[in-house]
Amino acid sequence: MQQNRLTLLKPVLMAILLVGIAFGCKKSCTNITPTPIDPLQNFVPIPATNSFMMGSPTTEVGRIDSNETQHKVALSGFYMNKYELTIGEFKAFLASKDTNYLPVTQRKITAYTIADWSETDAHPVVNIQWFSTVAYCNWLTKQTGSKDTCYTFTLNGDGTIKTVSFDRTKHGYRLPTEAEWEYACRAETTTAYSFGDGITTRLRDYAWYGYNSGGASHSVGGKKANPFGLRDMHGNVYEWVWDWYPAVAPYYPTVAETNPTGSTTGLTRVFRGGSCENGAADLRSAYRGSAMPNGRDRTIGFRLAKTM
Repeated sequence: MQQNRLTLLKPVLMAILLVGIAFGCKKSCTNITPTPIDPLQNFVPIPATNSFMMGSPTTEVGRIDSNETQHKVALSGFYMNKYELTIGEFKAFLASKDTNYLPVTQRKITAYTIADWSETDAHPVVNIQWFSTVAYCNWLTKQTGSKDTCYTFTLNGDGTIKTVSFDRTKHGYRLPTEAEWEYACRAETTTAYSFGDGITTRLRDYAWYGYNSGGASHSVGGKKANPFGLRDMHGNVYEWVWDWYPAVAPYYPTVAETNPTGSTTGLTRVFRGGSCENGAADLRSAYRGSAMPNGRDRTIGFRLAKTM
């Protein structure tokens, strides 16, 4: 009789066990649902303008190249991140399948850190290809649940990025254009730096550069903000922007432009802002540098923007 009871109880016990497992799985799955990313966390709105003078006057102290010809630019409003992208933020991307867009040797964080800089997750990510920055932008856009990515890729045979097209009307994360970057850096000022003219002791309050950095980058946001609330626009690390640097003259327009995205072709991409290894002249708002988009340098990182 007792054996028969046990036999009859077995199906009941199995049913209870299966319900418990299903409930436990549902509860576990609920607990690991990722927290949605705030698409505008740490971003500030940059107002539209019809009268921004891009470039620098020939008399500006520190100007030695002729590639900063002043010209009028009109810009629609956009968002800009207060800070340069950090190592900690970039780590999440490196754990994703989108690293397939990167060369095999760059699919780990040790490919980006600088051995003698004692970096932490709060330091800006550097040593990064321009191609990797646009891959990161598209990946981060998708993490918000959006399909409104700004970049479309063609690929090489190994799956890495070959060419990139840009749609500014999209609302995903992206690099700023060169014009947007300079306007955001100037923050409606017309002086060499966002705080004034000349190479003065005030630069130390706003920037990590060759004079005060010890030759290494520092945690983002450690210096004073410019009038728009952006930090490290002068110094710390250079920042990639969208634009090609023209392969031949003229290297800058001489006529008024609206929402320019730069040359349609070139050999190198523009970076801006100066770095912890540079002198003061290279930290000016109008200073321009460029490098191959598949090149990497210990002083070049990036900052995110978004179309309003």
